[in-house]
Amino acid sequence: VLIWSCVDGPSVEAGLDIPVTGNFAIRAVGRYSDTEGYIYNDLVDQNQPTRRELIGRITGRLESGPVTLLAKYEHADVDIEGSPVQVFAPANNEFRDYRKSSRLLNGPEYDNIVTDNAVVQFDIDLGGPTLTSISGFSAFRNRNLIDADFFAGNFATADFDQDFQQLSQEVRLTSPSGTVSTLAT
Repeated sequence: VLIWSCVDGPSVEAGLDIPVTGNFAIRAVGRYSDTEGYIYNDLVDQNQPTRRELIGRITGRLESGPVTLLAKYEHADVDIEGSPVQVFAPANNEFRDYRKSSRLLNGPEYDNIVTDNAVVQFDIDLGGPTLTSISGFSAFRNRNLIDADFFAGNFATADFDQDFQQLSQEVRLTSPSGTVSTLAT
């Protein structure tokens, strides 16, 4: 499946299912977009915020006897230049006029986010109960610089840098649905 659109910039989405063998399949999906902004900033002479996205996911599934393996990896990279934040400036009896006059003296405002997520899941049918193991990894990095006074003067700048990583592990034993277990005392 391929989807293409061009509203204020190109956007492409695609997905592909690949049956490698009778018990192993891969699915890949992705998105790319590069869109223009919708608020005109007269100090930098461009519409803001512009946004470029590159997002993808790949998933593999293997079924072999009593074992099922699912592995998935996702990545996203989003770069935004400029800020949609503006001081409200009623003009022509409008509540918002889609214009702004703000900038940083040392470069453009931006908000950049990069994320990575991965998971591996094993399910083993033990002839009644199922043993499941799920291992996960998640990480993101965010860099954000904005004109915090929202005016042409450079009175306040907000600079945010965030980094995060997490590992997780889950192990569970699940009885078949519809069964009731009792413990002997």
